[in-house]
Amino acid sequence: GVDIFFVISGFLITGFIASSITDNLFSFINFYIRRARRLLPSYVIILLFCLIVSFFLLPPREFIHFNKSLSFAIAFASNIFFVGDTSYFGLNSHFKPLLHTWSLGVEAQFYLIWPIILLALLKLKFFGRYLIASIIFFGSIGLAIFFGKSVSGYYIPVFRFYEFMLGALVFFGSSRSIKNEILNSILFVVALFLIAISVFKFDSQLAYPSYFAIIPCIGTALVIYTFQKILPSLKLLINNPLLVQVGLISYPLYLIHWPLLVFYQYQVFRPISLVDKGILIFLSVLISWILYQFIEIPIRDKIHINKKTIKFNSQFFKHIIISTIAIYIVIMPFLAFKASEGDGWSWRLKST
Repeated sequence: GVDIFFVISGFLITGFIASSITDNLFSFINFYIRRARRLLPSYVIILLFCLIVSFFLLPPREFIHFNKSLSFAIAFASNIFFVGDTSYFGLNSHFKPLLHTWSLGVEAQFYLIWPIILLALLKLKFFGRYLIASIIFFGSIGLAIFFGKSVSGYYIPVFRFYEFMLGALVFFGSSRSIKNEILNSILFVVALFLIAISVFKFDSQLAYPSYFAIIPCIGTALVIYTFQKILPSLKLLINNPLLVQVGLISYPLYLIHWPLLVFYQYQVFRPISLVDKGILIFLSVLISWILYQFIEIPIRDKIHINKKTIKFNSQFFKHIIISTIAIYIVIMPFLAFKASEGDGWSWRLKST
């Protein structure tokens, strides 16, 4: 899923940057403000939720560990934290509420460097542009394979960079799409097959990402590349009301599903049953829909970005946003730092 997400992200972000450059509207400030508007609202709420639940639920040792990971998550650097976290007293990954935010860290770090690289590449002549891009692309694949069995190979952006670049390649190559509908449809089915193999055949015993991640990445790239010119009946496999709705709530769904699972396992401390899974899926979808409807949509409607200017539709909403930002950049880091020291606030769990 992460590899699929990285390819799609590379495609979309490259399209936005390239279009802005073409229209002479691109600015780094505008780009990062838009990314913050997209990523932060649901993210801040989920981090606050995790902090509150952890306060009441986690034992001291796990609470200390959680707050250390929270400090990095606030800075979109969870992947850096979890690289060096493999020896944490053997703590199972299923008991780390913020483990899933490593991929958001990789994503944010891609946002930092890719606009600079893309601007530089677009200024080069044809040969130099593709030479440098090829060195970065194949260098990333080579490093991913070479470090395929290491933890850093999983979490560090350089080993995932080619996945984003594959999405970028699809964007630039989409102007030269295949015209034949049947050939596109065959490639589309092959692409779905590659993704299905990754979903159902890859397991935790595999040295990953290594060269195995290339399989779902190529599948995703082919789906994007061929989709516009495939048979209408095949389009319904992806472009149907159910998947469209899932796509709309996919970001908050990604944020909430893992903490819910972890906290539930802490609470029941037994294998998760089929009924448990059904309840957790329902709660994840419900919370995601609420965040999308009442947080993400209003923020998009009430905050407008014009070049380097941010405009709010209401003063009340402006004060709410400013207060939330203050909580995110001041209060939460302070609490995370203090809670990661000492005995993990053991007084939390003492009976009164």
